[in-house]
Amino acid sequence: MANPTKFSGLYNASQFAYGIHPNLPPLLVVSGPNTTTGAQALTLAFGSVATPDGLVFSPLNTNANILVGGDSAVETVTPSAVSTSTPLVYGTTSVTSTFANLHGMGDQVCSGTVGLQEALNYVGSVVGGGIVVVDETWYKLGGTSTILAAASVPSGVSIWDNHAGAGTIQSVTQALTLTQIQNAYTTSVNVIPAPGAGNMVDVLDATINLIFGTNAFTTGGAAQLSYGTGVTYPATATVAASVYTGLAANTIQKVAGAAVAATSSDYLNKGIYYSNATAAFAAGTGCSAVVVANYRIIQGLS
Repeated sequence: MANPTKFSGLYNASQFAYGIHPNLPPLLVVSGPNTTTGAQALTLAFGSVATPDGLVFSPLNTNANILVGGDSAVETVTPSAVSTSTPLVYGTTSVTSTFANLHGMGDQVCSGTVGLQEALNYVGSVVGGGIVVVDETWYKLGGTSTILAAASVPSGVSIWDNHAGAGTIQSVTQALTLTQIQNAYTTSVNVIPAPGAGNMVDVLDATINLIFGTNAFTTGGAAQLSYGTGVTYPATATVAASVYTGLAANTIQKVAGAAVAATSSDYLNKGIYYSNATAAFAAGTGCSAVVVANYRIIQGLS
């Protein structure tokens, strides 16, 4: 199939855009008509959708906007409650929200996020999680940067924005010697090289995997990833010194991905570096590996 819903842990957001994608039907209202606006519950024929390649999912959730109605009565609302315990049984699914317009039998209920939140919710329910991809098709169907920024991303799930200029996901593993670890306060270690003028390295997620011998490290400061050798990427991309001084061997500490306020000169054409932010480690035996997974190069930013 030319555009599969899932491939190797990647999930295509546009394939979850029920009622928006031409190959995915909307949900249908079978109750009403409503006689008043405001808080109302709509009963739907069914509460699940099947993608063209056979993946069945229930799209309704209180964090996923829906597009309801048609013509001049169409509106986008956020459900306040959903009932989907038996989505394949006719007339047992309902969705409640506050409506500005009247709705009734035959009205369509479609994705209000062009499948993005629905995909995120589905992947979040899958053991091991995965990556939700938004591509040119998603944008052409109506996806926007506003929808992308407002998405609720479950634990274990990430978003890959793969539209024009967004770059291809890459991964890198950087092994650190004992000397590099102990000198990282004064001598940063380059993990990802500078991407070239006008380009930016976008780290989607990263881990620091500690391996030490008989003696843990002492003193020292929090480990961090930085743009260049000065700007932390991201603001919370640090690992406490206790990971090196107090935890067990083979500890893996995930580096969170949060935004950091910076000017373009802080991140354009800057490589990603590993360092200890505040103090050098004084002792210890062993080595460490910095693993930066799922990064991309965003081009043409200046």
